[in-house]
Amino acid sequence: MGTYRPRSTPGGPTSLGASRANTAPPQPFDGMQIHWKDGLPKDRAEDSTIEATLITSGLTSKFSAILRLNDGDLEATEEEMERIEEEGQAQAEKDAMVAQVGGGGPAGRALSQSAQVAASLRGQSQDEAKEGKASGEQPSG
Repeated sequence: MGTYRPRSTPGGPTSLGASRANTAPPQPFDGMQIHWKDGLPKDRAEDSTIEATLITSGLTSKFSAILRLNDGDLEATEEEMERIEEEGQAQAEKDAMVAQVGGGGPAGRALSQSAQVAASLRGQSQDEAKEGKASGEQPSG
């Protein structure tokens, strides 16, 4: 039998990569840092649901929840809190105007829903409650 000899390549003495033996090892970059994140992508819907649950149960503030959802970006969180406050004030003004006029909207729908709940507690159907209201009858009980 013959002796095994690896094939020579144009880049070096063997096909096993021995040609790289004469090169300098790679040097690390000075001052460069790599911050690795978790290998899995973030599920924003799940994160939002968790934060909403924490807010409604009183275990965190809106500010802290938004800060976590914004990956710790304080400036973006402060801007979002300002927008939320402005929208809340605008909605409160709108609701106050609707309540003064006595019309529909969220306040009117809430009053209508509470009347329906009260009627169901009294054992009346919605139609009976409406008829009693229209004729001015007082519920007996």
